[in-house]
Amino acid sequence: MGDQAPLDERYGRSPSDPARTRRRAVVGVGIGVVVVAGFAWWVQATQAQVEFVVSSYRVTDDHSTEVDFSLSKDPAAVAVCRVVAQNRYQEVVGTIDVTVPSGPQTGRSQQTARVPTRERAVVGTVLSCRLQR
Repeated sequence: MGDQAPLDERYGRSPSDPARTRRRAVVGVGIGVVVVAGFAWWVQATQAQVEFVVSSYRVTDDHSTEVDFSLSKDPAAVAVCRVVAQNRYQEVVGTIDVTVPSGPQTGRSQQTARVPTRERAVVGTVLSCRLQR
């Protein structure tokens, strides 16, 4: 086989080309960032989840609404649910965060939240639930 130097010269290859080395480093770092971000997303997606279902609500008076909901979570976890009351224009007129502690219960647990309101509400619902870390 022939000498490699004429081919390297013809095609612009150089073993100590700083631009090529820099390009490889940038590509390597980019791939590393993508791998780490993918792993972080996977960890977040596979963590324990919390699910809720609103079963009913009652507008008790001009200044409070009660919301009944069931919650499904890992019994060892603590969940925080944001419960809101809305007026006829769908504006939030009251909100409360309900903490559901860990405990021996399994599966679904029933919760009732009393939401203080600044004016009469027409609906009460659970806006979100998340596991507390």
